[in-house]
Amino acid sequence: MDNVFIELYDDDGKILLPSTNVPRNITPLHLSKLINLKSTFYLNGQPIVSSLDDTLKHQNINEFENILKIKTAPNEDKVDGNFCSDAYSGHEAAILCINSNNNLLVTGGGDSTVRFWCDLTKTQKKIVKNHTGVIYSLISDDEHVFSGGSDGKIVIYNYKGEAIKEIQAHNKGVICLQLMDKLIISGGRDNYVKVFKSNGECAFNYSHNKPITCIATSDEYIYSGSRDGKVKAFKNFTHHKELNHPASVNCLAVHGEYLIVGCENGMVYCYNNFSLARTLNLCQPVMSLSISKNGMFFCTGSFNRKVQIYCLENQNMIGEYSHTAAVYKVYCGSDRVVSCGRDGCLMVYDLGLKTVKSRFFCGDELYDFAIYKKGVVCGGKDRKLYFLG
Repeated sequence: MDNVFIELYDDDGKILLPSTNVPRNITPLHLSKLINLKSTFYLNGQPIVSSLDDTLKHQNINEFENILKIKTAPNEDKVDGNFCSDAYSGHEAAILCINSNNNLLVTGGGDSTVRFWCDLTKTQKKIVKNHTGVIYSLISDDEHVFSGGSDGKIVIYNYKGEAIKEIQAHNKGVICLQLMDKLIISGGRDNYVKVFKSNGECAFNYSHNKPITCIATSDEYIYSGSRDGKVKAFKNFTHHKELNHPASVNCLAVHGEYLIVGCENGMVYCYNNFSLARTLNLCQPVMSLSISKNGMFFCTGSFNRKVQIYCLENQNMIGEYSHTAAVYKVYCGSDRVVSCGRDGCLMVYDLGLKTVKSRFFCGDELYDFAIYKKGVVCGGKDRKLYFLG
């Protein structure tokens, strides 16, 4: 089929071009001429970069009967970038979590498997299926990998990919994992935070009123956030502080005396030594937070489609950039910010130049990424693992 029917519409759903027969290889420039307006065009949330035909091929759309609905955006929202072709078959369901540590690269997915990868050949060295449900969380130290799943189990592996221990940690799914010294800290849908020794013995536990959503640790404290709007802080297994918020806590980030809390109501709460220093209103649910290791910056990712970067000390915004859909994860380094989201785009922002340095368009929604060696590895809904230099 050399021609297709398209319909162009704007952000408000207003039709700018009714059903029209166009060649498959039509370019963004020619699409702009059809409506006499310089614009950027999106098919299924992804920008049409070179031609409509290339975008259809990238999304594996070969046959269709309906009209292709293409969204337009003003030129100032234009996104230039490259489609990522360095993709490899990953899981039999969505890739939900990725972990890297030195030469280790591990993924967990909706197919109940944890997969160990070789970065040289881009192949899977080991596929392990000790869970009976979705893998929600992966974390590692210098010797072991830990996975948490919807079956309530924590599984411990060595670097060879061999499962060496299973812990039935929770009555419901394990949502998040953290490590503190030699302790494994888990948060579950059963409202509990539990602390395990490496032999599987539960050393300590406490509860919230609703499911746990996130855990963070510092040198002294364990912090947990929950759908009950509370953040609890424990020191030496003793309750130290409880912070209350009017909406579900979605994410936490900690550095020294600073604690940043992101909530479902779009608010970000910035604490210094447990005293509220500032609140930020992002207007849409906050999904991810990250503080740079040098303690200078932090960034937010939310359903407002923006990644916003702040000075940690005074919480003043120093930069921002936009995705075309919700942002699922952010990472703040000392010189760059990395983000991914529903638009299937992984973006790298240069903190020194204060500009987006790289954009990579992948096949579908991206749920997670990991900084790996000198690059980034990401994965998501299309089940593929993408290696980005």
